[in-house]
Amino acid sequence: AVAYTGALALRPESVAAHIRRGQAYRSQRREDDAIRDWTEASHLAPRSTQPLELLGDLYSQRGEDAQAATYFEKCVALDAQDPTRLYKLGLARYRAGSPSAAIDPLRRAVALNDNFGEAYYLLGLVLRDTQATPQAAEALERAVRVAPSLTAAREELADLYRATGRPVQELTQLQALASLDP
Repeated sequence: AVAYTGALALRPESVAAHIRRGQAYRSQRREDDAIRDWTEASHLAPRSTQPLELLGDLYSQRGEDAQAATYFEKCVALDAQDPTRLYKLGLARYRAGSPSAAIDPLRRAVALNDNFGEAYYLLGLVLRDTQATPQAAEALERAVRVAPSLTAAREELADLYRATGRPVQELTQLQALASLDP
């Protein structure tokens, strides 16, 4: 952090130095200082997604998911073609207690990356929580097809099959889980 502070003394408008010093502060667990630097970087470069994403990641790690969602929304507004950022937005909204608000970014994420197993899994969870059971099953089925070792998706799919009275499909998922568990 000291080297970047020196660089900022010479060039206070350096976005890269603010980002790097923020990363150094974060690694030192000085989160408030990291937030200050990344916020400043965002003001200096309002079209850059990097400081916004770093802020979203930090707030998400802290469990402040509504705040994280705000930063991921700003990221997506600048670049709606990154499936990972769309996933992060969906996850933050879901964790903040807004599963219905998570559906659109997650659908957009899987439309951009059809092999994004974690996004299909999360989409299945939010659809389940919004009572869209058939669509939830489809999303979870897709998750286990593209990521067969994603045990959480298989567990949720087995639970969903049990809840909807599909014992044969439930048993198939439970057997697959048993084969994945050493």
